[in-house]
Amino acid sequence: MKVSIDGQEHREIPSTASPLEILEAVRAEAARSGLVLTGLRVDGVEMDERAFLALSGGMSAHFSLTPVRLLIRETIAEALDYVARLKKGIEEIAGRFEEGETSAAQNRLSEAMEGLDWTLDVYERCSALTAGPSAEPEEQAFRDGLLEILNRLIGLMNGKRYPQMALVLRQELLPSVDALALMLGRLSAPQSR
Repeated sequence: MKVSIDGQEHREIPSTASPLEILEAVRAEAARSGLVLTGLRVDGVEMDERAFLALSGGMSAHFSLTPVRLLIRETIAEALDYVARLKKGIEEIAGRFEEGETSAAQNRLSEAMEGLDWTLDVYERCSALTAGPSAEPEEQAFRDGLLEILNRLIGLMNGKRYPQMALVLRQELLPSVDALALMLGRLSAPQSR
């Protein structure tokens, strides 16, 4: 299989190499250059790495690489955009609890918690990839505070204390989401220089 990375043919990768050998060579090239694999096409067909590893044929493989810093910046921007929607959603959930629409509110709260988990995961992964100063004590305090809020919400839900849940959502969870947005913003600051 003929291999190209960002439009440049790589003849040092033998045409008889297995998909695993090709993928390992591309990843090694990316790591040496401070890049991340972000796209893969075989014979013009987009695919993920798992599908590529399962291939038994193909004439040419084209890999796209992106600088880690650019990927981090784009990911943080996406997470910050999501945080704005998450905050609006948490406000709506609190309103539904206050209006007695508990079933709909509980379903939406579950979705919001998944989104919050994704945002926190983005923060942790991007934080690990940036060379900025460590903020582990702040991060741990944030996680502990967030866990305490979530446990309080679970207790209130189990006790069917929905008006109190709305209060915790507005007065405790929303400020925590704001704090997470600030933490994400600090990560993106060194990337924009």
